[in-house]
Amino acid sequence: MRPPDHSIWIEGWRPVRTNVYMRMHWGKRKRTRKHVADVLAVYKHLYKVPDPCGKRRVGLHILLDKRQKRADPDAYWKCLLDSMQDACLIVDDSYDHVELA
Repeated sequence: MRPPDHSIWIEGWRPVRTNVYMRMHWGKRKRTRKHVADVLAVYKHLYKVPDPCGKRRVGLHILLDKRQKRADPDAYWKCLLDSMQDACLIVDDSYDHVELA
């Protein structure tokens, strides 16, 4: 039996790119991660996504305006997965608990 799908749509929001995230001062990086986790926790509640009980498949779709520059395909994952773990959307961001879609 296939587990149910859960989608969260956050209009006008993008996670912090990895190169920006990793260059931040450790204190700012911690605050940014907490802020992103808080945003995800609110939407988790709004979309009634249950707590994880095993491996989850995670996908990310980012819609850009005509003038916005595209980033590399892997540019948003680090901060997003760390924050998803903090928001209890995934158990852990390791290979055993996350499958990237």
